[in-house]
Amino acid sequence: MEDSKAARYEESYTELRDWIYKLCDSLLSELNGVLYPLWVSAFLELASKQYLAEARQLLFNHRQDHEPEYTDEIDQLAEIMDVVNIDSNPIIAQHRRIKRTVRLSNQADRALTEFLHNRRLHTLVRLMNRHLDVLVG
Repeated sequence: MEDSKAARYEESYTELRDWIYKLCDSLLSELNGVLYPLWVSAFLELASKQYLAEARQLLFNHRQDHEPEYTDEIDQLAEIMDVVNIDSNPIIAQHRRIKRTVRLSNQADRALTEFLHNRRLHTLVRLMNRHLDVLVG
């Protein structure tokens, strides 16, 4: 992975987060549930591809978005020093194995899909397809 591709993870996540934070309250609360699992997935993928500096930067820049709700998990992510730490940590291994279920209304799903495709945030689309089970309805 080139450095520019590694930087794209944070750029894409930040763009999505900023867009979600500008939405009306009903869509904001729904789509906010997508952010944490995508953020963790982006972090773990960067770390597993040996982009530890970029992974740590992503963690540092956005951890406050997910605290205090996920503080314990975030602290475990912060302890990752190399790829070996990923496989040996049960909570982190669970994030990599199991798709997280996110429920979205038709309106929220449509808005999210259009945003991701219109902005060409292919990295996030791939992470969503791989790590999220989006239930629409």
